[in-house]
Amino acid sequence: MLSSIVKSSIFITSSSLLYVSSRGNNTVKCESKRTFYNDDTDIIAAVGKPTEPQVPKLLQEEQSVESFLESKIKVAREELYKYLELSKNVYIDKSEQYFDTEREIFSTVSSLHDRREEFFPNALYVLTGGLFGSVLARKRNILFRFISPVVCGLVSFKIFFPKTFGNVFGYLDAAEKKNLPDVYSTQTELINKAEELVKQTSQTAESSSKEVSSFFDRARKTVGEYTGLNVDQVVSEKKK
Repeated sequence: MLSSIVKSSIFITSSSLLYVSSRGNNTVKCESKRTFYNDDTDIIAAVGKPTEPQVPKLLQEEQSVESFLESKIKVAREELYKYLELSKNVYIDKSEQYFDTEREIFSTVSSLHDRREEFFPNALYVLTGGLFGSVLARKRNILFRFISPVVCGLVSFKIFFPKTFGNVFGYLDAAEKKNLPDVYSTQTELINKAEELVKQTSQTAESSSKEVSSFFDRARKTVGEYTGLNVDQVVSEKKK
């Protein structure tokens, strides 16, 4: 009986080994690192059938919107930087022009002032002259109120700064001749005509005075001849 049991065991064992050997190519191996919580996109496709991971449609739309916004923000940032650089360059150019003009004005004013003429007290006198013109014209019309302070100020400037006055008007005359030649020629012509008119008027007045003096001399001599009086003697006695 023992021998029958051993034979049965050997038969079962050999049958089992034969069955295992015949199914060796279809062995199912256990994946020890396999988890059921991974995304399906992480599964590697089988060899010979390459596939790309499928991205959800909503995720694709979000990525497209983000890329669109990033491109627009980049363009806006570049344009803003460009305008900032342009504004900075314009500001620098205008500042340099302003400071150059300021330095030129101060240097010109300093060159026009004669150092031999004291600035501080004489400037107060010129200002006082302008205020005096305003006081004179306080009850006049608007035109006289405007002209009177200017005229009084210029007269004061001429009196207290004679050399500087000449330098200033010489500079203005040269600037007008350079920048406004037509106006300068017209103004020069008017000034020449006015000077000629004044000269003719003075000559006429002088000749009229001479004629009046000669007329009185002749009249006096005529009166002396007809009356027999010594007119010169009477005049000399009056002078004594």
